[in-house]
Amino acid sequence: MKLDDVRAEIDRIDTELKKLFMERMNMSAEVAKAKAKTGGTVYVPEREVEIIEKRLQDVEESRAKEYQMFLEQIINISRIYQYGMLTNMQKESIAELSEESGVAESEMKCSITASFACARTSNRLHLVLDMAEVCGVVLEDIRVEKTTNEMQFYTLKLKGDFTLPEKNVFSL
Repeated sequence: MKLDDVRAEIDRIDTELKKLFMERMNMSAEVAKAKAKTGGTVYVPEREVEIIEKRLQDVEESRAKEYQMFLEQIINISRIYQYGMLTNMQKESIAELSEESGVAESEMKCSITASFACARTSNRLHLVLDMAEVCGVVLEDIRVEKTTNEMQFYTLKLKGDFTLPEKNVFSL
């Protein structure tokens, strides 16, 4: 094969990879949505190791290291994308929590106590707790004040700055 032919074939493959990459990112978005609903953790190292080990099983040894690096990069990109999606969901949750609890967002950089209610089927508490974990905010206390058939009423005492979750996303 001539160099131009090889480059043309690489271009064709890159176009296919682009399509597959976009499909994978769509699935990463679905994973983030599911984790937001269940309170699941984005970074699950055991799952990542399992994926890589499974995919490496039928790769020839001479290319296994490179393929492993390729997979690790895709997984890392997907994880960062999921954190970004959750961050946007968390920003909405912060604004709602701030409004509902009567605590200004500017005050949410120190120790605060916030009370709020949410439907028992809501993922809101999971988002708040995930947001605290992502941003390094300390949950000093959590109480379920009241529970009805449809609603739960919470009081949380938090310490730290969780108004800018994106500042910590890439350091996880």
